Amino acid sequence: MALQPVTMYPAIFDAPNAANAGLFLQNQSGNTTGQNQVANWAPMVGSNVAASIVQTKAAAPTGTTSATAVMGGMGDLGTPAIITPISDRVIFEIGGIAKNGTISDGGTFDLRYGTGAAPANGAAVVGTAIGQAVTITEAVAAGQSGIVLKAFVAGLTPGTAYWFDFSQLAVTGGTASLANVYAIAFEY
Repeated sequence: MALQPVTMYPAIFDAPNAANAGLFLQNQSGNTTGQNQVANWAPMVGSNVAASIVQTKAAAPTGTTSATAVMGGMGDLGTPAIITPISDRVIFEIGGIAKNGTISDGGTFDLRYGTGAAPANGAAVVGTAIGQAVTITEAVAAGQSGIVLKAFVAGLTPGTAYWFDFSQLAVTGGTASLANVYAIAFEY
């Protein structure tokens, strides 16, 4: 038996609409008959779609004197770091200049993400910690250390908005802070 060519007729009677606006869609109806059928359109997931990318920066979130971690609060500065992926995998990265104005004191910083409202500066730690925490110690007055917090996350829910932020705590004393902060998230 010879194979017959198949032609897809992507009926678009129900796409796009308010529920799927801005998403890359594919016809999952299996409509190969040429009949005018309403297609079953669904968001595409996988490496064959354009990825979401977010980049933002914040000059200087307020530091902390707390020995217990608190949130950096990127959203407080008018630059919330939020991504709504179309796949389930995202790389999150936050970097900047870590410092503590007191010699022999330091700070610990880690990367976090979650859903819902982005956390405020100084708020109790929320979200899921990802990647490796970074600790700096000041060897000289007004010392600074460039740091990058980066993590790969899989298993996210496509179409769900995720904030990402950092937490910070003072080590030994002084005020730990992260300045010239940038945040990048992109799908992989």
